Amino acid sequence: MRRAGGRPAGAARGQSSRPIGRDPTERRGGAGKGSRGGNRYVGVKRTVALGALLAVTAVVAAVVLLTMHKDSSGKGAGSPATRPGAAAAASKLLQARSFAASYPATWSATSHAGVRGSALHQLSSTGAPVNVLGIAPAGTAGITITDLAASRAAIRKHLFSDPHLNAMGLMRLLVGTPHLATGVTLASAPRKVALGGVEAAEESYTYSWQGRPIAQVDVVARHAGRVVLMELDAEPSLASESQAALTLLSSSWHWA
Repeated sequence: MRRAGGRPAGAARGQSSRPIGRDPTERRGGAGKGSRGGNRYVGVKRTVALGALLAVTAVVAAVVLLTMHKDSSGKGAGSPATRPGAAAAASKLLQARSFAASYPATWSATSHAGVRGSALHQLSSTGAPVNVLGIAPAGTAGITITDLAASRAAIRKHLFSDPHLNAMGLMRLLVGTPHLATGVTLASAPRKVALGGVEAAEESYTYSWQGRPIAQVDVVARHAGRVVLMELDAEPSLASESQAALTLLSSSWHWA
């Protein structure tokens, strides 16, 4: 849970989306299933991991308001040399409770509001629906942003609000790959990045899911009592377009 600095999507990720909540049986990794570079984490047993985020998003799904809406605002982020009109035409604004960020105007955005102030935002490069794992149909790139209230996210006796749990720690706890994914490879090792001026963590994976190659990039950050997980899932052939979208989101990101 997918996407937020940019790691080459061509060598990247696939997890994080859900009608509003990913099925805990569908992903692996955070809970110690697998190893880094092979499956998920090398030799280090996890007892919480992916289940934490999946459980939270499952709650969101269960009590979701299903107030889906297409974001059609026309504000965009562009370089100083870009004319305002051109920037507005090239991007749209995703306005959420804890942040605001721009995404490509050709993409669609759907938001789901849930309990305790949580929310799920899914972006699609073609308008096709993104599934519960954050993966869209062939030929479509998907980005899922999960926004949670850290102070209330007490899952399996672990608090996201733990002051000792930094972005890297959150990544180990929340990120995973689909349970049925094969050939899982750590494409980019976890590293520190910045998201909206605060510390964030990023890593990427490649694997095969239902016969399709998938590149997954995950970015995790915490700010003012909120935990955000952004995940990009796309086929390597869509690397250029999907990475550009992830870069636009991360470079224009502003915390509320």
